[in-house]
Amino acid sequence: MADGATVARDVPSEARDAARAMRKVVYTCTFDSYDNLMSPLARTPGTPFLHFSDRAAPLTFGWRFRPLPGAVAGWPQNEANRYCKLLPHRVLPDVDLSIYIDGNILVLGDLTPLIEEFVASDADLALFPGENNRTVEEEILLVLKGDRLSPERAVAAKAQLAEYRRQGGADLPITMNGILFRRHGRARLDRLMEEWWEETRRWAMRDQFSLPPLLAASDVTVHSWNWQYFHKSNPYFSVKMHRVPGPRRWGALSDAQAASLLRAPYSRVDRTFQRYVVAPLRRVMGRPPVKETFLRPAAQPLPKGD
Repeated sequence: MADGATVARDVPSEARDAARAMRKVVYTCTFDSYDNLMSPLARTPGTPFLHFSDRAAPLTFGWRFRPLPGAVAGWPQNEANRYCKLLPHRVLPDVDLSIYIDGNILVLGDLTPLIEEFVASDADLALFPGENNRTVEEEILLVLKGDRLSPERAVAAKAQLAEYRRQGGADLPITMNGILFRRHGRARLDRLMEEWWEETRRWAMRDQFSLPPLLAASDVTVHSWNWQYFHKSNPYFSVKMHRVPGPRRWGALSDAQAASLLRAPYSRVDRTFQRYVVAPLRRVMGRPPVKETFLRPAAQPLPKGD
């Protein structure tokens, strides 16, 4: 694996211009039985948010519904999710850059600074570090201990661990794959994503297990974020638990879900007011447009070391 160069938080203007010109997409793939899709609390200019699912999510704003690819018709939900998650070049062939986000992650701020930093690195892929520097072996054993796999997949995970011990990949550190930044049109990355999909499908359908050995053997360049998206101090993302199986219980919504559900409609009203009332008045008065509003705070890059 070749590491992409670490870039400064002050991104060169050339990278900003390049990022602005790219066709960019934030996307997710969720199902009503597993995640309550949350409305983003901030927009990322020039970057639509796409939701792949079997049906449009109710009471959700900021996401554009996209039907599941025909290739996954009739598949189990977790396999359909992994197909969309791991194969962006198949499901989004006409974009230059994509950001995949798991359904249990709420977008808090404008992602433009992260996009610009990723573009400036010129890496193929950007990944977040794993928790507590866990290795593949430690992650597999933790999942097995937590009884989070079906009996068939538990057997597959044990076989996968034995295979990686033989190959020498069991001691590699895992990454947190709930958020994936990827450049499109790069053949080596497309090959890795296809291998990742096949390896994940072959074993226990856990993508964290299978990426590190494949990545170590590839020539894909990686930009590593020096912070973790599940830490509450970051201004971009908030992570919640996945839904407990069973009927939807609105009283059990997390704070992040409730904030998303309540704030998004007001944010939409605010954007309409700004566009059709405030902006024309400011033009008449000869004043510059307001870029941000009180309902749409701009997220700032994290200082190094957070």
